[in-house]
Amino acid sequence: MTNTSGFLSKEDRRFLRGEKEYTGEYASQNRYERRKAIAERARKAFGDFALLHDSLDRAERNRIFGVGPNEEGPAKQALRAGLEQFDGEDVDYNPTEEDIQTYIDQIEARAELREDVANTLAFLYDSLEGEPGAGPPSDRGFPYDFETVLQAGVVGAERKRRDLSLPTHAVEVTFTVDVHAPDVDYQYAAEKFARYEQNELTESELRGLLSGLMSDLPTVDDFAQFGDLHDFAEKVDQRREELEEEREE
Repeated sequence: MTNTSGFLSKEDRRFLRGEKEYTGEYASQNRYERRKAIAERARKAFGDFALLHDSLDRAERNRIFGVGPNEEGPAKQALRAGLEQFDGEDVDYNPTEEDIQTYIDQIEARAELREDVANTLAFLYDSLEGEPGAGPPSDRGFPYDFETVLQAGVVGAERKRRDLSLPTHAVEVTFTVDVHAPDVDYQYAAEKFARYEQNELTESELRGLLSGLMSDLPTVDDFAQFGDLHDFAEKVDQRREELEEEREE
């Protein structure tokens, strides 16, 4: 990605990253003014996106997301040639180090843009939803949650991209977030693994088991004794030894 500035200034970024500190008599006031300016620029940025949506045609929008390997570029040809040579075909194309590096740079740029777009949505969702289970703060002044804004945005975009000017054309938007702790009987799951009967566990049970074993979140007492994935495997091996001893008796 280039060093072209977005709506945040260079000093804004340094401040948010903790690289810029205010000291002295007016440090508190300076920090307040900096955060206030950042908030105002963020609100203005939403207005800029509205202008982009209204003004840019499809080709201009695609230019914004035109990041990644060119299908006909030398880097892509180099990769395709390498795969064909791997399959035993005689390909007269030797990619240069520059071709390979170009391809790597393009892949990284595309991944970075994807993360940036995802983080933009994460920022909107986290900001509009408020604290888990509490909803938007009553004193915020902007009472709309993420679903309300998402529905309005998608409906407006669908009407524009499909030219649905007539009210008879309905656009329905559904949005669901399901966050729950996995309901798993770890004792039962461990016993099944120990008896080589793990195929009898449902997909939901297996998914919940892996989620719980690999999570850093606090767990229920039933799970605490198993620890992480490695500890669970040791418990299973121990139980298998016990079962083997029972069979020998």
